[in-house]
Amino acid sequence: RKKKVVDMHSNTHIKEIFNQPEQDISLVEGALAICQLRSQEVNYEHYNEIIDEYVKGCKEHLEDPNDAASIIASINHELFSRQNFSGGMNDYYSPANNYLDTAIEQKTATPIIISIIYMEVARRLNLSLEGVAFPGHFLVKLEIDQGMIILDPFHGGISLTEDDLYCIMQQTQGDNSTRAHLQYVLQRKPNKKSVLMRILRNLRNAHSKNNDDAHALDMANFMIELSPNDADNYLSRADILKRLDCHQQAVDDYQHYLALNKCTNSTKENMIQEYIQSTGQMTQRLN
Repeated sequence: RKKKVVDMHSNTHIKEIFNQPEQDISLVEGALAICQLRSQEVNYEHYNEIIDEYVKGCKEHLEDPNDAASIIASINHELFSRQNFSGGMNDYYSPANNYLDTAIEQKTATPIIISIIYMEVARRLNLSLEGVAFPGHFLVKLEIDQGMIILDPFHGGISLTEDDLYCIMQQTQGDNSTRAHLQYVLQRKPNKKSVLMRILRNLRNAHSKNNDDAHALDMANFMIELSPNDADNYLSRADILKRLDCHQQAVDDYQHYLALNKCTNSTKENMIQEYIQSTGQMTQRLN
């Protein structure tokens, strides 16, 4: 591979990746490109070489290179026993947990970042794993003749039963959870751009959780630039602008959200309409 070192604080490369066809996108390269959004250089070759070392470590104790269970066991041993990767539970909402380079250096990250490392190691061992865009907790699946095996890299690569998954879904979605919806989520294959967008969403939300709305707004602006027809991106930016007392800009985004969103008469939409009306009244009084 040709050595690639990217200039500081650049978003050019991630834009280029979003313009690529699905089959040409590398999640590792995309996740590293997201690291460029911070003020530091990113050496792609360095981190790819580290992942190659993980693969070599797997091969050292791989009993059968053609057996999926053996490959998974070797990945779990390498990443979680030898390399000591773990989920970032102590500071879950730290923005740093969403950067792939930091994850490799500190061996802790969010579910989606650890899953990207896990899937890439598997790919280099000729095992095809796919992401599962599970609500609130990214997972990995292996398709088999009898169905699928769901793995949780955030918790050491353990396999999860349908009951486990339904319990997790109930925790995140409450009474809206159904077995039918669970199957829909498991069968759905997220495209790579949506996976990368989920990392950006995590970063935006992490900044908001840490009361850093300035950086959250930067991320929200960039997400709209990448995906200008996503209604939820405008909703999230409007919420940030509202907290920053940028009320007219928030109204503009709320109106854009309402124009793009297909749902009607929801509690959220009624609250938005009330805010738009009250902001308009406030503006008239000021004028």
